[in-house]
Amino acid sequence: MPTPPAAEDTILRVRKGSILRAASALAGGIEEKEDITYIPLKAWTKQPTTKDLLCQRQENRERFGWEIDFPEDFKMPFLANVAKKVEIMEKEDDI
Repeated sequence: MPTPPAAEDTILRVRKGSILRAASALAGGIEEKEDITYIPLKAWTKQPTTKDLLCQRQENRERFGWEIDFPEDFKMPFLANVAKKVEIMEKEDDI
């Protein structure tokens, strides 16, 4: 039968905090200050404000025309015109 390890061989475990221990520590006058500083994993960048976004949208409208509101489906004016004409020609072929 194996013998239990000696007290020197065991690894000391850190006790987890609990509400009862915290309450008894406060009642006993023991103050334990815990560092609660938040350290982000990555640096945050400054987000543009609503005013900045509206100014950018206005600049894009002046530069590209009124169809620039949603850049994911934006096409340059030449490509947009070609796409419209292709759609019109496809509709005529279907008829």
